[in-house]
Amino acid sequence: MTEEEDPDLRSRQECRDILRAHLKFNCSAVYRPRNLDEINERIRNHMTDKERIQNEMEGIKELLRQSQERAENAEETARKREEKLQQEFKETLDNLSSQYAEREDRIAAVVAEQMNSKLSEVEAAYGTTISELKSMIEKLNDHMNSERAQHQNDMKEMRSFYDQQFNQTRQAYENAARRTEPRPICKIM
Repeated sequence: MTEEEDPDLRSRQECRDILRAHLKFNCSAVYRPRNLDEINERIRNHMTDKERIQNEMEGIKELLRQSQERAENAEETARKREEKLQQEFKETLDNLSSQYAEREDRIAAVVAEQMNSKLSEVEAAYGTTISELKSMIEKLNDHMNSERAQHQNDMKEMRSFYDQQFNQTRQAYENAARRTEPRPICKIM
């Protein structure tokens, strides 16, 4: 609505004009309270305190966020390190087992070769003891084979024990991870 349509708007405008004219001619001196400078300083100090507190809050929030990230990364790193160590342990166990089996095979081959060479020497000189030596060689081979089988069974038991320990450790780790509640986020106002 315009001033012509609404008489209240026109009377308001007239009141404003009268007030401006009065202030212009009668109130030329500016009012300035005695403690205006002190009030302005307190307002500035209040604003700087507020900004400082807000900056401190932002810093604390950032430290909290970084702390949470480090905690999450530490758990993940520990889990990966444990898995790596367990994998290395398995590989080392496999390597030792294969090295031991190769060593046994080499020893058995050397012993068999030496015994066969000695047997051929003795065969010429001692015909009757050859059969006894052959039976002893067979017994030794049987004994070595039984020892090898026992060793393989022991290695299987060790592997089974290790796998059981590994699974228990993993289960304990997973249970601990499930029981661990996330830390509450502190809100600083």
